[in-house]
Amino acid sequence: MTNKNSNLKNHKLEGLYRSYHQNGKLQQEGNYLNNKKHGLWRVYNDNGQLEQEVNWKHDIQDGITKFYNNNGQLEIEENIKNGKRNGILKWFHKNGKVYKEGNFKNNKEDGVFKYYDENGKLEKEIIYQEGDIII
Repeated sequence: MTNKNSNLKNHKLEGLYRSYHQNGKLQQEGNYLNNKKHGLWRVYNDNGQLEQEVNWKHDIQDGITKFYNNNGQLEIEENIKNGKRNGILKWFHKNGKVYKEGNFKNNKEDGVFKYYDENGKLEKEIIYQEGDIII
């Protein structure tokens, strides 16, 4: 990471922040509120390809987070609440179809996790309770 663009207010980061790779391409961008990450942040690889989209609330992950592969395809989509996985998490095949999906509660698997083949056909289900496999 080299160049940074940011705003300072009373010696605190405030507003839009950008940092750049050594090759000059954007590395990450997002907003600060009172020196804390707040809102949607995007992270890019050194080729300029989007790698992550992360939502922040006062420096704590909160909201939908997405991870992308080197081709820009969505790999993982998860719900984060107060820094912990809470809600549906999905993993995707390279063709864009859902590979696996399930619910998290306080960072632990909770409920039915479904696994699909590349055509979208359900292959298996596993039931979790507080991170432990039930069935």
